[in-house]
This record gives sequence, C-alpha cells and structure tokens, in this order.
Amino acid sequence: MSIQGMNCGACVGRITRALGDLDCIDGVEINLAAKLANIQFNDADIDTDTIIAAIAEAGYQASPLALGNAE
Repeated sequence: MSIQGMNCGACVGRITRALGDLDCIDGVEINLAAKLANIQFNDADIDTDTIIAAIAEAGYQASPLALGNAE
C-alpha cells in the first residue's frame, strides 16, 4: 500500500501498532523513504477497506497498489 503523511520513524511505529491491533494481519514491513507498506494478510479473513480504515484512524492515508506496481 502507498501511505501518505508518513515522515518519520514515529509514524512508522504508529502505523505498525495500528495494524498489529488487527486480527488476521500476518506481517507488516514499512519503507519510510518509499512511503510504502507491505502488509501480509489473508483476504478471506480481512479486507483492504478494514486495513485502510485502521491506517486512517492512526492519522494517515493509505491506498492499495495494483499488483506489479510495488518496487
């Protein structure tokens, strides 16, 4: 996912904690410089709208990337 509004390590921590509070998240890797989050989850258990809402609740904007667009 692309994350807007993230500009420091504390931002990464907030997003990581917000996603960690969700059941069904298997892993999170955040690249601050690229403003990207690689989030592992089973889409049968949770949907991207729920993930985006959790990130928004933490104070950031997220949008999914189309497959093949992440670097």
